[in-house]
Amino acid sequence: MYISDKALYFHSYFNDSIMFLSKVGTKFKILISDIKDVAKAKNAVIFDNSIELLLMNGQKVFFTSFIQRDQCYRLILGQMKKIRGQES
Repeated sequence: MYISDKALYFHSYFNDSIMFLSKVGTKFKILISDIKDVAKAKNAVIFDNSIELLLMNGQKVFFTSFIQRDQCYRLILGQMKKIRGQES
């Protein structure tokens, strides 16, 4: 995951249908302005290493297996506050 001042970018060589490395993988971009809420979450009910995003369109996006989950969470929140402050 890469977080800029305007967007969150995600790239993985894996996804639900790919078990081994692939040149295709999964790539997407979420604009910070499209994020309605961000929450710390648990993977498999016990691992405290996930983040869930609620987007303005109602879609939920779940990221897991963070090593530095709390730092990433704070960074996303900070970028959301900056964007919201600019919109006012």
